[in-house]
Order: sequence, then structure tokens, then C-alpha cells
Amino acid sequence: MGKGTRKRESAENRRAEAERLEAARRKEHKRNVIVGVVSAVAAVAILGGAIFGIWNNKRINSNDYQIHHTIAAKSKNYKVTKAMMTYFTASTYMNYCSNYEDQLEDLGLDTSKDLSLQPCAYDDSITWHDYFVDTTKDTVTWMLSFAEQARADGVELTQEYKDLMKETLDATKPENFGEDLTLDDVQACLELYYMAVLQEEKVRAANVATEENINAWADKNNKTLLRADYTYYNIPYGTGAYYADEAAARAMADRLLNSTEEEFIATAKAELLARGVYANAETLEAQFASNYLRNDYAYREDDGFSDWLFAADTKAGDTKLVERAESRSLAVYLCRTAASRDSEPVVDVRHILFTEETYESDEAAKAKAEEVLKTWQDGEATAESFGALAKEFTEDSNADKGGLYEGVTQGQMVQTFNDWCFDTTRKTGDTGIVKTDYGYHVMYFVKSYDRWYLTAKQTIESESYQATSDTYKAAYGVTVDETVADTVVFA
Repeated sequence: MGKGTRKRESAENRRAEAERLEAARRKEHKRNVIVGVVSAVAAVAILGGAIFGIWNNKRINSNDYQIHHTIAAKSKNYKVTKAMMTYFTASTYMNYCSNYEDQLEDLGLDTSKDLSLQPCAYDDSITWHDYFVDTTKDTVTWMLSFAEQARADGVELTQEYKDLMKETLDATKPENFGEDLTLDDVQACLELYYMAVLQEEKVRAANVATEENINAWADKNNKTLLRADYTYYNIPYGTGAYYADEAAARAMADRLLNSTEEEFIATAKAELLARGVYANAETLEAQFASNYLRNDYAYREDDGFSDWLFAADTKAGDTKLVERAESRSLAVYLCRTAASRDSEPVVDVRHILFTEETYESDEAAKAKAEEVLKTWQDGEATAESFGALAKEFTEDSNADKGGLYEGVTQGQMVQTFNDWCFDTTRKTGDTGIVKTDYGYHVMYFVKSYDRWYLTAKQTIESESYQATSDTYKAAYGVTVDETVADTVVFA
């Protein structure tokens, strides 16, 4: 494989991973497109524009009267002006560029050029301009519907959010988002946003899936939680094909159908070399696993072999012939690992971060971490008391969650943090201090469970949340004026 091919594949892999992460982000927390993280502290930086000094020269030229009196979206009791929509859209764009700064080139997004002339990496039928506008319209729809329900429920901004809004406004320069924008516009955006956040917190707290719910859902939808490993070999036949006719193809298929896994793989490799699919044995060995060994495969209704692969009586070593007359080929599949629920370990963990920047030296940060851990040990020494200390001391963005990270998978965190979490001897209540490039982390291990359990839990909660969101949207007549939203200038 040439250097150019490797570079293109690397770019495609990074682009695919960015697309997967962005799709998950939008599905679970559309509001995060604006604030980046759920943390209220992070909202100060992002919505307030404090971290976007590079955008100071991005001026948005709009008629002052028009931008403040044209309505871009509305609901029963709220209105979003074009000025507010400009602020929200600019925030969406800026935040995306910040989150994916190292991947923008691979994603085909050039911030120095007109976004309306650049196809979106996620959907080439639209431009990047369309993508950011559409994302913002979805987010504003969420804000209006949730803020309306908060109002109906008598929710009022807490003092915490009032203080946060003041802090954000003090740090905001409206002209960074548009020369016609004012602090009043920013305040109106923040008030709407915080009301929606408060309602969302209520909804999520009321829709936490119980263990009983999770197990019942898993039993009912078991097939969606199963994963299996397999290998395969495709046998084309007929004019121009390596196998001259169907009889020759079937002879090869019969040979594979009666092979062990080791024999199957050896035969497939020999045939691939003989057919000239790979130039040499070295290239074949380098690429065989990625092309012919499928791991953690999920059930699909239309692939022609999932019903067999995921059947209760299919076991490792079993084989299956799939005939594809329309393409004049046969495919032989061998089950390498029988289908089972994804048992990859997942953990919940709390931590309290102390940085050298705050405590002015590495030694001082470490000493403070040791001091806070001892305070916890000398007190109630519970998960709740640890969470309270995290809210008071941690420098991470999840202080409002008591330093809690849920659903952490192997390799997700930096190495030393990861190694502590996935130590096979780890048990609930374990504590310790871990050093990473970020600083010192006082750790508290909550629990470990299987990946399928997390999948079921997230699916239940996501479906419940979406149903609630749809109900709110319908109840309060949320509408977006496409002609206004689509003409917002933000970059």
C-alpha cells in the first residue's frame, strides 16, 4: 500500500470517528453543541466567549433594527430574535471548531473560506453552513420547549444560575458574535438556556432507569445486545472470475464448510494469493485480519447471515453457506465466537482533580490531594461525602456531578487514570491518588458492570427523554422561521 493510500485511509478513519462522536453527541445532548459540556462552569467559557479570542475579528454585519425585531423562532411564551439566533449559531460554530480543532482539515472544514461553498463531511447533500444552521435550529427548538415546561412547572432560575449568568455576562464581548449584538441579547439567550437546563435536569433525574427496568428491557431486546465474531470467504464464479463455473465455486465452498477455523483461514489466505487479490504474502498478512475477521459484530436483519450467526444453537466453529445468485457468488461464514451479550467492562468512578497551576507547584498540588483524601477518610467516608468534596475542590468540569464519570470504557481515559480504574482487583469504595498530565486525582471507585448493561440503560433513558421532548415541543407550538434562521450570518 502506498503512502498516499495510507494517508487517505488514516484521514477517512479519523473522519469516521469524528462523525461517530458527533452523532452520539447530538443524539444524547443537543444542547451540548452550544455549551460543549453539561458543566455550568464550562458554559461560562463557551457561551460567554471567553475562550474565543481568535474570533475577535469575526464581525457579523446586520441591520440593527432588523436583527432585534425579526423573530427567528417562537413558542407560546418565548421568542428568539434574529440577534439571539445569530448568537446561538455563532456559538455552535465556534464550539465545534474548538472541539474538533485537530480534525478540521480531515473533515474538510476550512474556517477561512465561505462555509456555504463547502460540502458537509456528514452529509454531502448540504454545506457546512447548512449543518451549523440546522444544528442550531434543533438546539433552539429544544430550549424553547424545555423552557416553556419549566415556566409551566413554576421553575425559577436558582441563585447559582443567576450568579453564573452574571459571571458570563461580565466575561462576554457581544461584538465577538456580531457587531449589532448587545449584552441584552446575550442575557436573553442565557436566561432561555438556563431555564431549559433546569427543566432537563428534572427530566433526566425523573427518568433514570432502574435495574429492574434495565433487565426487563434487555430480556425483551436481547438480540440487539448480542455480539459475535466471525470470518468469511467470498467465492465469485463465471466469466472473468477465478472460479470458472458454479461447480468449481461449490467445490471450494464445500471444502470451507467442512474446515476447522485454522483450516478455514489457511485455505482462504492461499486462495486469495492464488487469485492475485494481494500482491504478496506480506501484504496479505498485514490486511487479512481487518478485511476478513469481524469482531463484536451486531445483529443486522438484511445481511443474509445474522439469523444464523445469532441463533441460540450456533456455536464457535459452525459454518454457513450463503448463495448470492444475483452477483454469481457464494459466501462461506465461520463463527469464531458464539453470540453473547457484550461483556466488556465498564466502570463508574468519581475523582477530584488538583492542578499545579492552581497550587503553584507539583508538590503543593499533591499535598492538597493527600489532605482532601485524609479529610474524606476521617469523615463519613461514603460515596456521598466524596461527591461533596468533589463539588468543593475539583478543577475538572464535572464538579456539579460530584466528580462522577459514568460508563467509562477501557482506553477512554489517560493511561494512569485508565489503569487505576480497570485494575482487576478494583472494588466498590476503593480510593487512591493518581497522577496524570492534568494533575493529581483523588479517586473513588463506584462500580463495574458489563457494556450491555450500559447500552440498555442508555437506550431506555434516551427513548424516555426523546418522548418527553417531543411532548413538550407539540404542547407549546414551537416553530422556527426557516427563512430567518437560514439567513443568519455567523462566520
